[in-house]
Amino acid sequence: LDRLYGLTASQNCEIKFRWCTLCLRHGADFILPAVTDMLASQGRMKYTRPLYRELTKFKSGKGKPLAVATFHRNCRFYHPICRKMVAID
Repeated sequence: LDRLYGLTASQNCEIKFRWCTLCLRHGADFILPAVTDMLASQGRMKYTRPLYRELTKFKSGKGKPLAVATFHRNCRFYHPICRKMVAID
């Protein structure tokens, strides 16, 4: 699907969010850089909190440390309420 439709490279947040979520749920390692890029480039809680939740549940064990590192690198970028809610999760 990604080769055919270019979902990972999509500039549409809705499409990219849903694609990243689907890939994370299915344990696709190739999506991790796109997820961290998305978490660093936009701070809407609509996308940020669910992506962090999915990333921490990532099957290969890479997700939790990557989520923590990504959060610490970008936490000042997020709205204070978003930052607080993600930190609680």
